[in-house]
Amino acid sequence: MIVIDGYNLTFARKDRGLARSSRTELAAAREALLDLLSDYYALQQEKILIVFDGDKSSDPGPRKSHRPGIEVLFSP
Repeated sequence: MIVIDGYNLTFARKDRGLARSSRTELAAAREALLDLLSDYYALQQEKILIVFDGDKSSDPGPRKSHRPGIEVLFSP
């Protein structure tokens, strides 16, 4: 199983092109990251746990992923 810090990876991506202050853009960035991880899972079949933590999670969005092989957690 791969464990990922979701916000660190989101903001480390060079193609993110998002403003950190916008909740709409943050939600879109989370979804884009989950899409990429879904592609990875489809190729590697290795389960993924992604955790979104810290103050950015005040608007956590959906608590469950509908993507096979990926579990999403939001910390308080």
